[in-house]
Amino acid sequence: MKNRCAWISRRLVRVGFELVMIQEQAYTRDLYPCYQRFATHFPALALQMYKALTLAIAPPDDWTGLLLFLDHLGMPLVELAQQTFAAEIAKLGPRSLDNLQDPLRDEAG
Repeated sequence: MKNRCAWISRRLVRVGFELVMIQEQAYTRDLYPCYQRFATHFPALALQMYKALTLAIAPPDDWTGLLLFLDHLGMPLVELAQQTFAAEIAKLGPRSLDNLQDPLRDEAG
C-alpha cells in the first residue's frame, strides 16, 4: 500500500516537472528539484505539488488521503499537460491513441 502511494506521488511530481523541463532546459529525477521547477512555473499549484512531494517521501497508511489529494492535483495536471503538449497531441491524430492498452482493464482480466 505504502509503496503504491509513494510510486503514484513520485510520478505526479515528475510529471509536473516534465511539463516545464523543456522551458527549463534541465533534467533531473530528484524529486525536490522537480517540485521547485514546477512550483516556479505554476505557483497556484505549488502547495498541491508540495503535498505530492511529501506523500512520495512519507506515504500514508491508507488510500483515503491519497484519493482526496488526487482529486485536487490530478485533473489540473492533465489539463496542463493537454495545454502544454497540444501541438504534439494534435500531430498524433484522434485514432493514434486507440491502440493504447488500459492497464486497469488488463489487470481486471
